[in-house]
Amino acid sequence: MDVKPDQYEIEHSKEQLSFFRHLTTLSTGSIVLIATFLEKVFSNPCSTWLVVLAIGMFLVAIVFASGCQMLTLAMMRYTSTSKNKLKYRKVSHIFLYLVIGSFLLAIISMGVFTVANLLG
Repeated sequence: MDVKPDQYEIEHSKEQLSFFRHLTTLSTGSIVLIATFLEKVFSNPCSTWLVVLAIGMFLVAIVFASGCQMLTLAMMRYTSTSKNKLKYRKVSHIFLYLVIGSFLLAIISMGVFTVANLLG
């Protein structure tokens, strides 16, 4: 039988939840800002596929960050050495890498889009 997680493990889980919550908020806000200001800032934009890519990657980040939050909540009640927690860990790491990768790709594609339209 597993013992309850100590205070450090609980705080770590809370910080993970905060991290994923912030990434979800940033991604959602970015989609709203793109949809609101794209036409107003760039009257005749080029490379609009970068905007589509960014919006898609922000959506992927939102989906997987939400999944990470659910996994973190599921793992929160177990100690770090628990077999129950270990079964969630691999999926959690895959989701984490997908969240970070998709968020960074979205930011980079918006940056490239902005530079391309300011210079060209």
